[in-house]
Amino acid sequence: MKQPLLLLSGLLCDETVWADIPERLADVAEVRILSFGGFSTIAAMAEHVLTVAPERFALAGHSMGGRVALEAVRSARSRITGLALLNTGVHTVRDGEPQSRGRLLRLAYEKGMSALAAEWLPPMMAGGAYFDITVTGRGAHGARPEAGIDPVIVASHITTALQTIVSRNVRPLDTAVLSVTQIHAGDAYNVIPEHAFIRGTARAFAAETLQLIEDNMRRIASGVAGGFGATAELDFRILFPPLVNDAAETEFIAETAAELVGVENVNRNGNLVMASEDFSYMLNRRPGAYIQIGNGDGTGGCEVHNPGYDFNDMALPFGASLFVRLAERKLAPQV
Repeated sequence: MKQPLLLLSGLLCDETVWADIPERLADVAEVRILSFGGFSTIAAMAEHVLTVAPERFALAGHSMGGRVALEAVRSARSRITGLALLNTGVHTVRDGEPQSRGRLLRLAYEKGMSALAAEWLPPMMAGGAYFDITVTGRGAHGARPEAGIDPVIVASHITTALQTIVSRNVRPLDTAVLSVTQIHAGDAYNVIPEHAFIRGTARAFAAETLQLIEDNMRRIASGVAGGFGATAELDFRILFPPLVNDAAETEFIAETAAELVGVENVNRNGNLVMASEDFSYMLNRRPGAYIQIGNGDGTGGCEVHNPGYDFNDMALPFGASLFVRLAERKLAPQV
């Protein structure tokens, strides 16, 4: 009996993705499209499929989130045959293999496979970068600003303009943060300095987004400075990649934590964190999982990098017990 073909796509399509669809459709009863991209993508997909198999086309739905796509995969897994494509906007499939640039999906894909095993794995924590912008003007006496080019004014305008990157250059669905945290210039009350320095951090869940932020920062800093007759140089350094937990290890640590504190005290659906963590480098090399332990709501129970933060010593037994129990379970003889 012929089974439906489920196509999951995202924000970008290219012809290589669709190249072998016609031959795949021979053994498929119906084509179903679930897109969590834009309407233009759906239109392109529909036009292509209608061209090769108009009698077997059905639009399964449209959503804006990967979680919906994951649920669709889980519920339809027993009904999928032929070709299955998953594309989150930076993934494509070429020559039967997924081409990934470190985004939100882990995909098990084989040509001619009769089942699809896929899990939507968003990064738990963002990738992070630090930046320095050096603004060079022309120094002068504070009483004669017309004789100089004030880098403090230039730095202020650059700082304001940088805030448009997240709001006007980054897609609303691609979460990002750009924070200027330092502006330094001069050391005298009556002197316009020659240099001003802007420093801060950028965070995003995709390497492409960080690259977009860097490119636009460079354009804005140079352009704004040039408008005042000054120059600006950007040093943008990516320090941490996004932190992505392995699905199996995440389930293992969550189950172990539930043994210790109860299922009701383990939050398996926590919010994504815009902070970064160098443990991400380890997870890029070996399967693993990063877990957070609560600090409590009492005195000092605030976020880190806050002057009122006070580590709660009562959390220590929970963390220690968890690591011990993880080791016990991992090293237990297999029966």
